[in-house]
Amino acid sequence: MANTMVKEGGIEQVRDLLFGSQVKEQEKQLSQLEQRIMREHEVLRSDVRQQLNELESFLKQEFDSLSQRLKREESSRHEAHEQMGHSLKEFSQKVQRQFQQVEERTTSAEQALRQQLLERNKQLGDEMQRRYEHLNSKLLELINEQNFKQMDRSSLSTLLMDMAMRIAPQELASSQEHASGI
Repeated sequence: MANTMVKEGGIEQVRDLLFGSQVKEQEKQLSQLEQRIMREHEVLRSDVRQQLNELESFLKQEFDSLSQRLKREESSRHEAHEQMGHSLKEFSQKVQRQFQQVEERTTSAEQALRQQLLERNKQLGDEMQRRYEHLNSKLLELINEQNFKQMDRSSLSTLLMDMAMRIAPQELASSQEHASGI
């Protein structure tokens, strides 16, 4: 066994003598390659981190920008809503005042019309009373002028019919004026 170990140790020495410089050179190149890969890995990792940070910063800025824009739009809509509510309230009050003014004018016009009708009715009543009194006095004058005893019934009926005909058209005309005025 010891002999085997010596042989193996000797084989390694021979191998080391024959291939030692190449193996060392390959190990050196492998080590350099490994270091280069590690450096590039670190550079790549750093670049990815930087890009992720930049992306995160960009997304944050965009989010903040959109958030501010949304707040401005919401504020603008809220102001427009309040302004519209205020305008509607003012319009409602204006319409209500106009309706009240129209109602007051209508009431005033109605009272004036009633007053005119009352005055016209009084004038017509006074006119009828005056005509009645006038006709009554005429009738009395006629009766006094003629002897009532000598007058027969047919003459009296003709006289009264004539007076009735004179009164009826005037009363009919004044009641028509009164009805058309209302």
